[in-house]
Amino acid sequence: MRAAVEECQGRISAIYQEYREVVFPLVAFLEVVDSEFPVEILNEIRSIFSHFARVYDDASDDAGVSSELSKAERHLKRAILDCYKYGCLSLSDFYHAFQKEYRFADLSVIDNGDFLSQITQNFADGQKLLFEAKKSERQNKHSDELYKKFESAFGKLLENYNLINKRIGIVHRVERKAKWTRFWGTFGFWISLALAVVGIALAL
Repeated sequence: MRAAVEECQGRISAIYQEYREVVFPLVAFLEVVDSEFPVEILNEIRSIFSHFARVYDDASDDAGVSSELSKAERHLKRAILDCYKYGCLSLSDFYHAFQKEYRFADLSVIDNGDFLSQITQNFADGQKLLFEAKKSERQNKHSDELYKKFESAFGKLLENYNLINKRIGIVHRVERKAKWTRFWGTFGFWISLALAVVGIALAL
């Protein structure tokens, strides 16, 4: 009986530890990037604690306790998987928004072209890993390999996110320079056009 209790406590502690070390940081990251808490992840977390409650409701039934803990562990895995899925989506959206906002800036001047080359490659690698993860998901929804694939995709896209934010000050300066270049180019065009019109009018 004592061994069963210790095993139960060990499994509960492991669930809490993985929640603290994996789920909580990922959820915090998603809240920062998206300003919201994905409801699917919240539902998985709620389910974990529902199974914990049933464990304590019928603590004398070792088989029932083990079954409830197994269900809690499965919900934890699904919560982690959802975190990586939403994380990949959020980071992809971030990259596309970055591209759109700075589409006129010549990013190739940053770090002698290494910055643009690196973020382009990172995103391509992340998308490839994400595609492979989604293919695996169709075959086996809850294998350990599947979690690792989504984690790898998230890690590569996160690398891109961190690199962009590390260089964002320089990106802003390049973008401002591009705006002034466009302004003076447009200004020069209209001045030239106006002078040409005046010249034609005087010639007449």
